[in-house]
Amino acid sequence: MDAGEHLDLDRLLAVAEGDAAAAQAARPHLAGCARCTAEVARLRSFIAAVGDELLAARPGCLSPDELATLPPGADTDHAHLRDCPLCYEEWQSLLDLEAHRAFGADAPPLARSLLFQQADRFAYAAAGDGLELLLAEGAEASGEVAGVKVTLRVADSELRVNVAAGASGPLRLLLTNDLFTKRQALAAGESRTPLASWKQAKVEAGAA
Repeated sequence: MDAGEHLDLDRLLAVAEGDAAAAQAARPHLAGCARCTAEVARLRSFIAAVGDELLAARPGCLSPDELATLPPGADTDHAHLRDCPLCYEEWQSLLDLEAHRAFGADAPPLARSLLFQQADRFAYAAAGDGLELLLAEGAEASGEVAGVKVTLRVADSELRVNVAAGASGPLRLLLTNDLFTKRQALAAGESRTPLASWKQAKVEAGAA
């Protein structure tokens, strides 16, 4: 991009909406362009204001931040999400958007895990009694499984699983791609697995 060429509206919106890839690509330009930096700030303010107005017009509806914390399957036990078609549609759109960002246009159904962004890393919330993670470089998730602290992290093309001591029962790791699911037992400490073709990992209670 030429130094004098400003970002178009689509790219400005993507940055304002928090798209990590767009923000990274635009960072060199924004560092030297006061006009585009100001435009991103203006768009962020506009998006926030519109969101507030929409929520005010829909009393009792969930905020985008609340929707982003709901895992796949949440509509089965979340009364508002189950009964509100607007919130349900927005929640599904969040899942589809993040699956598309992680895997591209041909994202498989298994890619529909909850995704939210923290410090340019992809992290996933625990769903039910398990902890799930879509496997992309820099991805990270942590939580408790069967009362035991578990951390999943992808670094250097490896999945690194840390299990704290004191498990009340056996834990297992499920690795999934488009065709297969591999199960392996987990012990306290760190285990490392090459990513290979695996696309999703889940830690849950139970023997391998």
